[in-house]
Amino acid sequence: LTGAQRLVAGGSARMLAQMLMYPADALRTLAQTRSGAKTLSDLGAGVLLSGCCTTSAFALAVGGLQFAIVGALTSTTGILGASVCGGIGSRGVSLP
Repeated sequence: LTGAQRLVAGGSARMLAQMLMYPADALRTLAQTRSGAKTLSDLGAGVLLSGCCTTSAFALAVGGLQFAIVGALTSTTGILGASVCGGIGSRGVSLP
C-alpha cells in the first residue's frame, strides 16, 4: 500500500471501530460512575451518541497516522519497533 492508502485504510478502520463501540463504552462508563441511571432507557440514546461524531473523527486522524507509520517501518524495524513508533507517532497527535 502507498502512504496515502495506509492513511485512509487505518483511519477508516479505527473510525468505524470507534463508531461501533462508542455507545457501549459510554454506557459502561456511565453505569460505573453515576448512581441511578443504569439502563439504556434511563439514559436515552442521545446521551450515548452525544460524543460519537467528535470521537470518531479524531479516531480517523490518529488511526490513519498510526497505521501509516507501522506499515512504513515494519520492513526495516520489525513489527515491534514499528508498533512502538506508531504508538509514539499517534500520541504526538492525540496529546494536547
